[in-house]
Amino acid sequence: MNTNKATVMKSIRGLRYLSLLLLAGLAGCTAVGAGAVVASKVLGPGAVDPVYTIGPEPTLVLVENYRNPVGAMSDSEQVTRFVTMAMNENLKADKDKPPQITIIDPEKLIELQNGRPAEYSKMKIHEVGRALGAKHVLYVDLIASGVDMTPGSELLRGVFNANVKVIDTATGQTLFPTDVPEGLAVSWQTKPQRPSDRVYPAAVRERALRVGSDHIARLFYKWKPDDAPDDDQMQAVPEL
Repeated sequence: MNTNKATVMKSIRGLRYLSLLLLAGLAGCTAVGAGAVVASKVLGPGAVDPVYTIGPEPTLVLVENYRNPVGAMSDSEQVTRFVTMAMNENLKADKDKPPQITIIDPEKLIELQNGRPAEYSKMKIHEVGRALGAKHVLYVDLIASGVDMTPGSELLRGVFNANVKVIDTATGQTLFPTDVPEGLAVSWQTKPQRPSDRVYPAAVRERALRVGSDHIARLFYKWKPDDAPDDDQMQAVPEL
């Protein structure tokens, strides 16, 4: 009984101390603020581990919007390129270590699509990967991508919504995620901005595609929050 009482009193004192620190910060206490800044500069945010590790076997990145394949073709090709670039850069060979992943050249997928369109249209996802020599397919269902106009204003906002999964080309089974049939949801949107010489629909669209693609790639390698752009902080978190 005495032990429980001592524990409760200790917790209360801890909460009071925390409250004083918070009040001091709200009142503009520079000592606490400076300490937090110094700690952040010295330690920095911790690295974020990959949600899933694909492995070094050949992997095909396949992006499509099957609801509107022709209308979304340009966006799909850009996302394919951005995801491939990000993963190749962050999983490349390091000193005496081999690459952590081998991604099939996206041009080979385009050649298959254009050279055998009738056959390609009948292929399942894992069959496409297998035809190109892949062991895995990183499949991105690009649900929505583009630019939204805020009602009643001229503000532009880029949007990106996709479902992501990794598929085994030998069996057609989904390796990741195993508990969400449609895939892991990844969503991101740019900050609303007024049009200017540097802010126009095409630029906003590309920004949304690029950052959304980065969020997909980060699912598969270790990264640090400090590496993300300033306007990319805490705006897109995969819906686990």
